[in-house]
Amino acid sequence: MNKYESIKAEMTTALKNGDKLRRLTLADMVATIDKAATSGKKRVEITDAFVDEVLLKYKKTIQEMVDTCPSNLIELFNEY
Repeated sequence: MNKYESIKAEMTTALKNGDKLRRLTLADMVATIDKAATSGKKRVEITDAFVDEVLLKYKKTIQEMVDTCPSNLIELFNEY
């Protein structure tokens, strides 16, 4: 099982366990990977290296959102 399939399996487990926050986070990760794989004219093969690259960009984006969030918007900060 590669990393992409593992993430999808964890998402299914979170759904079955009722862990909404984890399921939503994993679903967003899967959507980000799918979007990156289909951008451009042809679909890119989803390998472990590709997943690592996409998730690193994903992490940087989320960290930037947290770092630039105004301190008076606590609800938005908690969502990130």
